[in-house]
Amino acid sequence: MSDTVRQPIAPSRRQIWLALLAILVVAAVLRVWQLDRYGLWWDEGNNAYLAHAGIARVVEMSRITNDTNPPAHRLALGLWLNLLGDSVFHARLLSAVCGLGVVVLAFVWGRRLGGPMTGLLAAALMALAPMAIYYDREAKGYPWVAFWGWLGLTLLDRALWVDTSRRPRAVVLWAGYTMATALAIGAHYYGALFVLAQGVWFIGWLAISRHGWREAWRRGTPWAAALAGVAVLLAPWVLLTWRTAFAGAQNVPMERGAWDALTYLRTMGTFLAAGPYAPRPWAWLALGVLLLPAAWELYRGRDARRGLLAAVIAVPIATGFVAQAVTPFVIPRFFLYTLPALCVLAAAGMARLRIMAAPLALALLVTWGVSLPHAFRPVALPMDDLRPIGETLTRAARPGDGVIVSYIWQEGMLRLYAPDAHVDYYLGWFTDENVGDRLGALTEAHERVWLLTYKVPLQHPSNQGGWWLENHAARALEYEYGHNRIVLYERPCDTARAETVATFAESLRLSASEPLAGATPGDTIAVTLVWEAIANVEQPYAVFLQLLSPEGILVAQSDGEPRNGLVPLDRLPAGESLVDCRSLWVPEDAAEGEYTLIVGLYDRDSGTRASLTDTDFAGADHALLGTIRVSLLRAFGQ
Repeated sequence: MSDTVRQPIAPSRRQIWLALLAILVVAAVLRVWQLDRYGLWWDEGNNAYLAHAGIARVVEMSRITNDTNPPAHRLALGLWLNLLGDSVFHARLLSAVCGLGVVVLAFVWGRRLGGPMTGLLAAALMALAPMAIYYDREAKGYPWVAFWGWLGLTLLDRALWVDTSRRPRAVVLWAGYTMATALAIGAHYYGALFVLAQGVWFIGWLAISRHGWREAWRRGTPWAAALAGVAVLLAPWVLLTWRTAFAGAQNVPMERGAWDALTYLRTMGTFLAAGPYAPRPWAWLALGVLLLPAAWELYRGRDARRGLLAAVIAVPIATGFVAQAVTPFVIPRFFLYTLPALCVLAAAGMARLRIMAAPLALALLVTWGVSLPHAFRPVALPMDDLRPIGETLTRAARPGDGVIVSYIWQEGMLRLYAPDAHVDYYLGWFTDENVGDRLGALTEAHERVWLLTYKVPLQHPSNQGGWWLENHAARALEYEYGHNRIVLYERPCDTARAETVATFAESLRLSASEPLAGATPGDTIAVTLVWEAIANVEQPYAVFLQLLSPEGILVAQSDGEPRNGLVPLDRLPAGESLVDCRSLWVPEDAAEGEYTLIVGLYDRDSGTRASLTDTDFAGADHALLGTIRVSLLRAFGQ
């Protein structure tokens, strides 16, 4: 019998690549499955807005809103959406693709530390990590920072050890490192701590290895030049926006103050290990399972590359703790780029532990299996969901309509929710001094204007845009979803075409403009009503304007006091008149035919209609304003 011990057969290169491909497929499914199932939240809306803006507008709005993020990810997102088209899925897909890139880079680093199998294990951990999955499914810049940061680190790892005699290769590596690092920090300032970790590691490596100044100069000079290039690339943005960005970070509403050291480390560790919403006991277990093999790997490995990975974890998190003393705006997701280092070290440690790796991997799979459903939970509150508003615009907006929004995130969301609504967006940042001029010009430019409000009454002076439109334009359509309300207005009405129609209750004479002869489903029908008090109005009358189908069925109406309910008729003095602009929206499902438009008054308290007192129409409870031909095809020139 032979005493030869059989060695395990190493997997072929083809098997390794097939295994990596399988891991990437699993990672992709976890990141893109029902990617647009939940609505966008505010930060994603901000990114979508700035992605559609030019660089000058991005600078302007970043300064106005005290935004804290540099523009690299947003500019890239704009190019991405121009290529693929506007949709929630496409906006979030860029983060998913960056997340897949990080999985590949985890494989590269794992292979460098322990061979192909360690690389595959590192890639598998990164693919399944709930923290990574959660943020890879958002239209935010954190996966972008992680990908470019780690690509830069990968190039740095090559550039530091490359033979200086091979100058062209060294130049390519350092140039790639410069660009990748600039793209990482250019999307989030906390990416700079990733570079700080590299610097701390480099100084420590020189000290421990006892290399002299010559070695430090040979390796450090091109690195310093590369970082100078990063600084040059980012300097214009920093100089233009650093004051407002710092003010924005300080003014972010944080209910908590700065964390104490134990709370800070506990929060960072459990978030990185199991995601932001994982049950606390399972998050602790996941953290322990990851830290144990990672610590063992650092203890047994103890080389420059492993020290670099340890620095990438420790330095940013430690610096973040110091930073929160200046501003408490320090959140675990800022350090998503530390997770790949943890996964790579944990994978290398598991491979080194051999027989102990199986129970550790099983424990991690169980904890992540419990935590994983929480990685798919929505961020946006149901009351803030703008998808119904987007559906309304898609269905009811006409090309050339103007849409006034209150916040930039609203416009960003609507551009993704309603990409087929060919409308012009305007920011409704009005003052008491300019609201009249700006909205007067806007209603001149657009026959129809939509106003989107958030958590603010429509008819309140603090809502300058809503207050002006309610007083000067005709409300045609109103939808309210949660905290959001969208209202469609017709431009201010024309009193020159008003002709006497009827007299009601011997106290109110009505003049009205003749409505358009034709309309199509989805159109608005504007009517000018002029009420003249020929005697004191003693009843609390409200107005009804109704559109009746050929069968006499009510299909659209505008009820309430004049001027969108702001001016009661019983306060109109005898001898004075009141202009009442009204508009009706023709339903999309309206059939073809001759529709009738009628108007009348009713008692607000009892609902009793007022009678006409004209000789020809005495006793009738409404006046006929005309007939409208509803056609499915828009007439030429309309």
